[in-house]
Amino acid sequence: MKNRIYYFIGTGNSLRVAQTIADALGDTELVAIQKGTAPVIPSGLERVGFVYPTYYWGMPGMVAHFIKNAQFSDAPYLFLAPTYGGLLGTSVTGPGIC
Repeated sequence: MKNRIYYFIGTGNSLRVAQTIADALGDTELVAIQKGTAPVIPSGLERVGFVYPTYYWGMPGMVAHFIKNAQFSDAPYLFLAPTYGGLLGTSVTGPGIC
């Protein structure tokens, strides 16, 4: 079993969440979403996750762009884990993302 979690950080909270999830799953690679990160998801992964902070009730633009342009070679289990700093339950993914 192989897992990969893509994370985007503002202050570091999302990295901590990604590390916690990775520790629980085991056999997980963490990959930062930053300028130049190729949106190509390799084959053979069992799970692919996306961890990111909530910005004004939504996903950061760089994360939305990455997911929207991601090329999946097969259909792994996908999950999103938005973090928040103020109001619980106020995250939305945005139009056309999920």
